Amino acid sequence: MKISGKYIIRGSDIPLNLSYKSINNVLDYNSSECIVIKYLNPDFSLILDNLSLIITEKGSKIAHLAILAMEQNKSIVLIPDIAEKIPKKGKITLSELKNNEVEIEIKK
Repeated sequence: MKISGKYIIRGSDIPLNLSYKSINNVLDYNSSECIVIKYLNPDFSLILDNLSLIITEKGSKIAHLAILAMEQNKSIVLIPDIAEKIPKKGKITLSELKNNEVEIEIKK
């Protein structure tokens, strides 16, 4: 399954193949390189050091978590309603397109 989105924040050196987990709060995090979250809750700043990528359904560049991600050179991708379209965990392959757009291929 392929899904398109846009960068809110584009960090550098983003791995193209990542493990992900869809989580509701910071306590659900274990060891994924990427998390899928509903919105840019600042609580997730506690695990930001462990992440390469955040995929969110809602948020903007001025959200507290986005500002922290920018300072730490981490990437955030906006994809509306993604949490209901994908399995709770798996692997993704990230492809960069034009104009800050990205395509994410989901693998179980």
